[in-house]
Amino acid sequence: MNAEKSFLSKCAGRIFNDLNNVPVEAPSKISEDLHCCNYLHPFIKPLFMIPKVYEVRLNRSAAGSRKRSDFSCVVDNISILNSEIKPLGFTSLQKKKDFAKVNLRAKKSINQQLSLKGGPNKSVIFTNMGDVVESFLMELNYDGIYCSWPFCKSKLIIDKASMPLIVSTFCHFVELERRTNKLAEDFKSRKVPFTPPNQINRTW
Repeated sequence: MNAEKSFLSKCAGRIFNDLNNVPVEAPSKISEDLHCCNYLHPFIKPLFMIPKVYEVRLNRSAAGSRKRSDFSCVVDNISILNSEIKPLGFTSLQKKKDFAKVNLRAKKSINQQLSLKGGPNKSVIFTNMGDVVESFLMELNYDGIYCSWPFCKSKLIIDKASMPLIVSTFCHFVELERRTNKLAEDFKSRKVPFTPPNQINRTW
């Protein structure tokens, strides 16, 4: 068994053990802190919170922002991954507002990347609305248009009935970390200062 498979096997075992005590029936409403602690951190901590080129921040702000991202991965104080999380019992209005906020934050991250190092013109977005987790990649096209597209969507493990979905959810977080790390390494390796075109220097 190679090192990567061995690492993922250990992570999978740890996640299964951490989620083994999920309730028979999920609560209809829960605080955001408890939601993250019970359902998200079992996936985030073993896969993301190890020595990497990026720094993981939980409920902390990044450069140039007073807004606290629920979960972010940062390189040189610039977010490579931005997120918004809403616990069980969220409203549709909260979902719409948070999706708009995280997209604006991703646009700002791309602009900061371009201003500092000239790229890459990409940012990862992660959303968790109740029991649904979804990941997106945002890119800045050459015509100055920001586009985001989903690359993973799965269900969060919140009760005994959802435990059979743990493999697909685990694979989702593995792919999320892989893309985040690849983007972070790309950004970190860039050395030459760069002045972006005027169309990129907009205020969003």
